[in-house]
Amino acid sequence: MKNLLSIILTTILLSFTACSNGDDNNNNNNNDNNNNQGAVTDANGNTYRTVIIGDLEWFSENLRATETQTGVEIPLITDDETWSSTTSPAYTYVDNLESNTSIYGLLYNGYITSLEGLCPEGWRMPTSSDVLNLQQTLEDLYGDPAEVMKDMDSGLWNYSPDFDYFNGHNNASGFSARPSGYRNAFYGNFKDIGWGTHFWNGTNYSNNSRDGFSLDTNGFSNTLLASNVRNGHCVRCVRDVE
Repeated sequence: MKNLLSIILTTILLSFTACSNGDDNNNNNNNDNNNNQGAVTDANGNTYRTVIIGDLEWFSENLRATETQTGVEIPLITDDETWSSTTSPAYTYVDNLESNTSIYGLLYNGYITSLEGLCPEGWRMPTSSDVLNLQQTLEDLYGDPAEVMKDMDSGLWNYSPDFDYFNGHNNASGFSARPSGYRNAFYGNFKDIGWGTHFWNGTNYSNNSRDGFSLDTNGFSNTLLASNVRNGHCVRCVRDVE
């Protein structure tokens, strides 16, 4: 009887230990996932998903901040003429619809590169080197960066089975680009919504233009070829992986 009881107790103990180890493995897997994707909050309390690509951690959503970490408020401009004549930092809604903010984030003119603390503490607007790093990492992993950076599941890209460019495109990188288009520097109108998206770098090219990168039906470009500073583009923040 004692032997039988010992066998039963031993079996229960081994089962409990196995379950505990299984829980530990699940927790470790969760931690691994958390290392690959996290979250961060801006000065307005907006929370963003992030993704690690190579040795950089990127926002996987476009910035929605309307003030900096130092408390500087960024003005909203909706009027076309005012947008095209402004010579100081400003933002706008995609297609002038506030409801688009949760979908596309905000568009900023290039003057915002002069603001300190636009990105959350510890984060920055990308440099040209950061963008080249992104491009090289994705090329090494997947070949064509443009094929693995789009949030195709959103249904926002103007995709047609007859349009071969988008066939096979996906979001394998986790960058989750959406086709916000841009706001034109000269007329203040909105262009290319559904077809492409453009991002500012934190690097100034000249007094009238800024560096950036783009993703559209022509592929991925690591430069906007010195975009006019009054154009409205998106912002993705980045930081070095610790």
